[in-house]
Amino acid sequence: MLIIGDIHGQLSILKKLLENVKDDNIYFVGDLIDRGIHGVETLQYVKNKKYKIVLGNHEAMMLKYLESKKEWDKQLWFDNGGQETLFAYNQLSDQEQGEILCFIKRLPYYFYIDDIDILISHSGVNANAYFLKDSDANKADLKTLLNIQEPKDYLWSRHEEFIFNDNLKEYSTVFVAGHTITKKIDFFIDEPKVLRFDNRFLIDCGAFNTGTLGSIKISDNNVKAHYYSDEKGYYVEDLGKLR
Repeated sequence: MLIIGDIHGQLSILKKLLENVKDDNIYFVGDLIDRGIHGVETLQYVKNKKYKIVLGNHEAMMLKYLESKKEWDKQLWFDNGGQETLFAYNQLSDQEQGEILCFIKRLPYYFYIDDIDILISHSGVNANAYFLKDSDANKADLKTLLNIQEPKDYLWSRHEEFIFNDNLKEYSTVFVAGHTITKKIDFFIDEPKVLRFDNRFLIDCGAFNTGTLGSIKISDNNVKAHYYSDEKGYYVEDLGKLR
């Protein structure tokens, strides 16, 4: 399986990556839109290919504004780079707009792949100690952990809730997420790259800012990061065993 990080409208980089790494089972961690000018095209491309996509916080902001038409929802979306996406969306026919809205509404918050015990979501999960203390989820059972999540936890969790949260080490599940650019997590890395923290993989390499799209491919308990960069082209990094 191949899991691809946040794209943010960088459709040309996505196509280059997919030209170089082949897989029949492709997932995306959301945030296909905003910041870049080809967000709507990226949505349409991925939708037409029938790839598996989880809802990202940027798709959620888009959907909320288009349904509410409230100025503060528009402002929040625009503050996060939604201007280009709305402009492109408004150029579509009514039928195309309806197809995009229906597509986003159907996006799940996560995928759980049972046979290899992997959970894919946009921003991870919320595993804060205070959040778990009155719940059976602190017994390292994934089902109970997921039962106490709120929608925002799959869309907006960051450092203390997910990335640096050692509560998650107790789970057998491997968590894969995007949302936070890895360079913002580890200031000492020289170039955009996938990061691993025990059983958590962070794969947002900041395609819009860095020109590098990251992904991981899992095969026979081995994990490799596959990248496409405007500067370096296609390259691969061995990340070792999944477990």
